[in-house]
Amino acid sequence: MSTQNALLVFCAVALALLSVLQAARILKGGTFSSNFAKLFGIIVIAALGCALAVTSSLTTEARTAIYTLLGTLAGYLAGARPASGSGGGGTNGDNRELRGESVL
Repeated sequence: MSTQNALLVFCAVALALLSVLQAARILKGGTFSSNFAKLFGIIVIAALGCALAVTSSLTTEARTAIYTLLGTLAGYLAGARPASGSGGGGTNGDNRELRGESVL
């Protein structure tokens, strides 16, 4: 088995395992986890980056641009916080104004 095929099989198995674990959680009465969506997205991005590294015949400049975009997406997913149920407003979850508190 070539390196490219081994990489694709590993990524497919990892994604399938994550999907099975999430399905089992939902079947046990749990809810959908935003952490699962983040982890799934990060693994997909990593798989795309690795596949690009192994199979690409692009120039160094083109690969650098693609890796930058993939890194930006992965960083966003890793740093994303789940939405709170408080209704938004303010920045960084600062809802003092909505609660009637003084913001000064």
